[in-house]
Amino acid sequence: MQKPELKISVFSDYICPFCYVGNKRLKHLNQYYDVKINWCFIEIHPETPLEGKPLENLPYSESHWNKLKSNLETMASEDDLSLLKQSITANSHNAILFAEACKVFGREIFYQVHDALFESFFEQGINIGQPEALINIAQKFDIKEQFVVDALNSPEMERHLPIFQKWAAKLNISSVPSFVFGDRVLTGAVSKTVLKEAADELYLKSKNQ
Repeated sequence: MQKPELKISVFSDYICPFCYVGNKRLKHLNQYYDVKINWCFIEIHPETPLEGKPLENLPYSESHWNKLKSNLETMASEDDLSLLKQSITANSHNAILFAEACKVFGREIFYQVHDALFESFFEQGINIGQPEALINIAQKFDIKEQFVVDALNSPEMERHLPIFQKWAAKLNISSVPSFVFGDRVLTGAVSKTVLKEAADELYLKSKNQ
């Protein structure tokens, strides 16, 4: 039986651990819908140098940081996710440009790259801000090195980023992950149950229009 189509948008960044959790939880919807996602990439720490920087240098108070880590550990345990104990964050700009460029290959290749970027950073500790790391990921999916080089130097790919930022501002989205189901916006790594409820609500509205 053919699954009904569901179109949503997701604001995300590859160095955001809660986006990593949210990406995994979104896959739950594939059991019920043919989910088509408009991935909108937002850099959460564009000031990070290419070589990365210690997490302790991020602008969070100790109490806020401890709360974030506790919440993340709980989510990872609930969803049986593999997470390295990280001490370094990365600059996600190049990873975002590469992912955006890979949309041209269609869903199958895009999602292979998309998942590999998350997994490389959070499960393997690879600095996905480095062009060499992106070239290595690309080669796993028979994507040529020159494609990566072109993507990282593409004015066209660069133009997408401010467009995503402007749309986020219009929707009053100030953090990632944020999931847009029609006129409903969910922020944070919400549960599979909440995602399913939002999906069902959007689908019912579309049927009644």
